[in-house]
Amino acid sequence: MATLNSNSQDIPNEWELDYAPLPIDDNIYNGQLSKIILDELNEILSECPNNKAAGVSNITYELIKLSSKHYKLWLIKLFNACLISGTTPTNWKYTLLYPISKPMEWECDINKTQPIVLLKIIRKIFSKIIT
Repeated sequence: MATLNSNSQDIPNEWELDYAPLPIDDNIYNGQLSKIILDELNEILSECPNNKAAGVSNITYELIKLSSKHYKLWLIKLFNACLISGTTPTNWKYTLLYPISKPMEWECDINKTQPIVLLKIIRKIFSKIIT
């Protein structure tokens, strides 16, 4: 059985350039954890789809999009507190898992279902902003 080895001597000469490490500009990470502002939140919200299922909280993208500026500023305070502390609210980790039956006779067989996970919308917005 062949084993993987990171020794560059195992790589044929004609492939060495293809497998050489690429230089990474450290500056690409500078803005990763910068303070979130209202314009950034509104930009992400404009890209979020409508008519999607809500998570455990029953909050949808539409509700956040139509919320007041005061609410959005509160949301930004929460997001920035997460960035500063390096933590997220514990309840963002809770999800709903729905087994949706595939287009065949279900026959009470879990293998004939497609799992759908519903995450909290606020968590998804935060994830979209930081990525």
